[in-house]
Amino acid sequence: MRRRLTIFISSLLGMFVLLQHNNCDVTPHGAGQGDFSSLCRGEDCFKQPDSSRLRVDVQDPQIIVGPMISQVTAHGSCNEGGFSRRSGGSAAVFWELRDPQGRLLRSTQPEQFDCSRPEQFEGLCDSGIFRVTLSGWFGNLYDEHRVTLRILGFDEQCRFYDNGPAGEKTLYLIPLVTGF
Repeated sequence: MRRRLTIFISSLLGMFVLLQHNNCDVTPHGAGQGDFSSLCRGEDCFKQPDSSRLRVDVQDPQIIVGPMISQVTAHGSCNEGGFSRRSGGSAAVFWELRDPQGRLLRSTQPEQFDCSRPEQFEGLCDSGIFRVTLSGWFGNLYDEHRVTLRILGFDEQCRFYDNGPAGEKTLYLIPLVTGF
């Protein structure tokens, strides 16, 4: 009986350790292509940036978060809206993490974006694909938290443009263990 209990507890701990490593997959081949693709071809490729075309879409709208996770990766497709590096601009995805009561816990801001080195910004929309890392301690995550992703376009003078709610997407961090 004691041996079975030891095996059961060891198995449970082993599953717990395995479940802590989640959401680390790479963007599948072809993600970001199709309607959200910002790949330009031909002479009449978006000559003028247009913020109404800025779009972001997440691959996983719900991410399961274990109690020992300190960062989570979200990725998906995006449309640069003509704010590509070819046009002298760029587009980037920013995020806000809010608790169940709607209080802002962490975020990235447009002021953190360096237009002289856009490739250094993690949330850069590049060829229709973006990837961001939500970092911090999620150890006390017993209730669902909301993450709002927002894409902004930057012109050659580093002024930013948005598409309002059409350029936003929401995803949810779902706790592996729910509140008591």
